Amino acid sequence: MSEVWQVFSKDDVGLKVKCSICKKKYANPGSSTTNMWNHLKFKHKPKFIELDRIRIGLSGSAFNQDVSNVSIDEDESEIEESNSLISQPSTSNYEPDLGQSDSTDSCIYPSPITDPSSIAIVHKTNSTLTKQMKMTQFTLNKSAKIKIDNALAYFIATNMMPYSLVEKDGFKLFVNALNPSYKLPGQKTHTESRIPSMYSETRNIIGNIIRSADVFTFTTDCWTSSSNQPFIGLTCHFINDNFKLTSACLGCIELSEDHTGENIADVVQMLFLDYEIPDRKICSIVTDYGSNMLKAVRNLNIPHVACFGHALNTTVSRILNMDEIKDIK
Repeated sequence: MSEVWQVFSKDDVGLKVKCSICKKKYANPGSSTTNMWNHLKFKHKPKFIELDRIRIGLSGSAFNQDVSNVSIDEDESEIEESNSLISQPSTSNYEPDLGQSDSTDSCIYPSPITDPSSIAIVHKTNSTLTKQMKMTQFTLNKSAKIKIDNALAYFIATNMMPYSLVEKDGFKLFVNALNPSYKLPGQKTHTESRIPSMYSETRNIIGNIIRSADVFTFTTDCWTSSSNQPFIGLTCHFINDNFKLTSACLGCIELSEDHTGENIADVVQMLFLDYEIPDRKICSIVTDYGSNMLKAVRNLNIPHVACFGHALNTTVSRILNMDEIKDIK
């Protein structure tokens, strides 16, 4: 059960939750705790910090300090900007300055001999301590956040993860444990911005590579997904400047119509035009023995090479279905 239920409780009907601190009620017919965590974060900051540390597994560690009496300033403008993490000296190898000073600017360090589990607290005033507690949560600068955003988009794209991944409570908890100050981009951000932007960049890179090649051969195939959606993929193959065989996927497109020869030929021709591949650079195209594929190749007027793997599989299947072979079984 989520730690937030230490503060909230459901009503008798089960459609609302009530905060035991301020008695405020929220509609919550399901099991989501997002609104409750947000309420604690903005209305009861000390309690939020206490429960959040328990949630991310810091309970019982050196970080488990009493924050119930700490006054947290809600004005984010008072937080000093920093591009680096606030470090906390290790008590195992830190040698404190033994010089005497009565100034309030001094640093107070617990004795490493009498209290080896204590963490050094650097402070000037109460407000400085307040700022330190906020900044110790691995504060990110703008460039670091952009780098993580791009890495997340790359992970979603290359591993074919659903956009809704960023809305899952478990994934949010995982990211929060890695860095509590990182704010996950929403599903809409990936759908409308980051993934399309990554596609455009990749498309331009592939286009530049293809323009430098002299001749191509292609492979294409069609299939139907488990949700009964027809797709076609087209891949080009060529020798690069280092004399290495290179392949690049030019497209994986959902067919708006059936897998007819005419429709397949139209899609392939569209991809040729999109990447500005002239006819003189097209050497051949490899497909299976499907009648629709053979008709598409004839419509495109491109030399055809039969797929050996498909031909071998068809041959073996037909042999195994022969009566003479069945009798042997």
